Amino acid sequence: MARRGVFLLMIVLVAASLTGCGTGKTEAKGGDDSAQRAVAVLDRAHARLKQAEGLQYVTEGIQKTRIHHKNKQSRSEVRQQIRTEAGYGPDRFHIVALAGDSPSEEIYLNQQTMYLKDPEMNRWEKISAKGTDGMALDLINPHDPKRLLKQLRLLREDWTLTKRQGDYLLEMELTGERIAPYIREVWHGQKEPAVMDSSPDLVKWKHHLQVSRIQQTIRLDAETFRPIRLERKIHAEVKMDGFHLTTELDLKTDVRETDRPFQIPAQVKQSAKEIEPEK
Repeated sequence: MARRGVFLLMIVLVAASLTGCGTGKTEAKGGDDSAQRAVAVLDRAHARLKQAEGLQYVTEGIQKTRIHHKNKQSRSEVRQQIRTEAGYGPDRFHIVALAGDSPSEEIYLNQQTMYLKDPEMNRWEKISAKGTDGMALDLINPHDPKRLLKQLRLLREDWTLTKRQGDYLLEMELTGERIAPYIREVWHGQKEPAVMDSSPDLVKWKHHLQVSRIQQTIRLDAETFRPIRLERKIHAEVKMDGFHLTTELDLKTDVRETDRPFQIPAQVKQSAKEIEPEK
């Protein structure tokens, strides 16, 4: 279960991550009126996703970390790909994570149960939502694109709206005191989405993590307001007891609507063996 705990953490953190970049004619930047126009576009995108019965999205992530400790320096780079199918009413998710040459990890998740595939035994196992204290779905849900757009609408004054090649680009760059509302509203008060790497150093020091910059962009089709790509870049660091860590996380998520949302296969439900979560 230890490896799966890391896998679930990485799913939660990466599925949280979404933005898009670009330059072009600026339609809105700063000020109440311009911010209202940007939020109006975001509202249209959110309204469209509210009608979606299912989504498919692929997140590509890379995290570069530098560590200086006791006159020694080291660097690391972590790459991750997570493919997600989401169905709504009721909510359910199918997630496959790939990291380098490691075997893929796979889970199904709904309000009641998390199903995990054991690649070594080639079998399915399950943990009740009660057994995870509701953690899995509660953390994945806010970072699903449908829910992410809902939360980002609360940061009304931070958006810049541009139009380029038939697409709208909603962008924000946050530093200093402006980061706190983002962490509160989008990450629900948790800093863990700034970390994808599960290395011992980051796990050990993550509670001392300070986020210094967040860049968030959403690319929309200008005619339909359909979300196309979401990207996020995060800069964070830890300074404590002669230990200095800096990390940069870059995530890109491509989003596609589907009118045939998946269902958790009956074979998975019927064959899964009940297990206890690791304490």
